[in-house]
Amino acid sequence: MLISSLLVTTGCAGITHKKVRHRKPEINSRLKIKKPARSKKVFVAKPESRTLKPLKQNNPERSRSARKPSTVPHPDVELNTDFFKGFVTDGIQLVTSPVRWDSKDWLTAGLIGGTTVALGFLDETVREEVIDSPSQARKDFLKIGEIAGDGKYAAAYLSFFYLTGLLRDDEELQSTALLATESFLLSNAFTLTLKNLIGRERPSGSVDADNFKGPFQGGGVSFPSGHTTTAFSIATIFAKQYKRHVWVPPVAYTLATMTALSRVNDNVHWMSDVFFGAAVGYFTASALHKMHSNPKAARLMLRPMVSSTRQGIALDYQF
Repeated sequence: MLISSLLVTTGCAGITHKKVRHRKPEINSRLKIKKPARSKKVFVAKPESRTLKPLKQNNPERSRSARKPSTVPHPDVELNTDFFKGFVTDGIQLVTSPVRWDSKDWLTAGLIGGTTVALGFLDETVREEVIDSPSQARKDFLKIGEIAGDGKYAAAYLSFFYLTGLLRDDEELQSTALLATESFLLSNAFTLTLKNLIGRERPSGSVDADNFKGPFQGGGVSFPSGHTTTAFSIATIFAKQYKRHVWVPPVAYTLATMTALSRVNDNVHWMSDVFFGAAVGYFTASALHKMHSNPKAARLMLRPMVSSTRQGIALDYQF
């Protein structure tokens, strides 16, 4: 009995011991399974990321509002004494601009001059083609371009734009009309000077495209085209001011191009005349728009000079 009870006791102890050893892996495995669950709870950072979202959403809005003035050009041009003074100061700055040109500007000037000369060799050929194939439909279609480049009509529709801006309290339209007026007048001043210096005969008065009589010799006033200069000087200002409207630049430059084609079609200008006139109008307008859009740009200013020994007007150049 004693031996059997000892065996039973030993066996039970062994069974009990085995069960204890078997439970340890289960406990360990349960701990291992619970660790990832606990780590997930610790790793969750959704509340922190959500608190950062409003800050991220506000930053783009602030940056858009900060960029708005630069994406919508609005030169500060008003109808006052400074506007009329600007004709003198801006004109001087444009005339003296070659002394401040860089290599890119000189390359552009060279391309314009070279293209004008190259087109000059084709002037007589183009004139003959136009005369040999007259078309009333083509003339009527290009009539709107001729009107757009006529100085009298240009003054009328620029005044209309300015008055419309006043009635609608649209400062941008007012500035655009005034800047286009300055561009129109200054570019045509350059064109008239070149006309009288070069003295080229119109194709309607000479069959020779190389008929240049020189400065103030009573010759023609064909080179460059004044109508084309007017059209491009105005179209460029409107195209740059309202470039955020995708339809404005194509419409503006299409009308200006129709002006150039109408002058060739009417046999009053050579093809090289209208090309160079377009260049004068475009680059004059571009330079004026850049000067008035960038307040940090170097500017010429007229100011009264009064002292104990001198009286007059001083010309300042700000860097």
